[in-house]
Amino acid sequence: MIIELQVASGLRQKVSFTDKSLGGDKNLGCDKWEIPEATNVAGVLRMLNLTNIPTILVLNDHQENKTTILKENDVLKIFSAVSGG
Repeated sequence: MIIELQVASGLRQKVSFTDKSLGGDKNLGCDKWEIPEATNVAGVLRMLNLTNIPTILVLNDHQENKTTILKENDVLKIFSAVSGG
């Protein structure tokens, strides 16, 4: 299944891929990702090694939680829940 994944610039430096086939040439600003069927938002966070970082999750322009199951062509945006100023 294909989703669009957008990781906010402040989080991109913290990403490390649990599955090396996901890394490399991926553009975390806006890229199509192939993920297994029935993957939830938490599963994507695990793939990116972002599980221990406070995040705000936006799925198709609505704030979501980690248990939401993703569907084909969903757009998942991941933002840092903590910002400096």
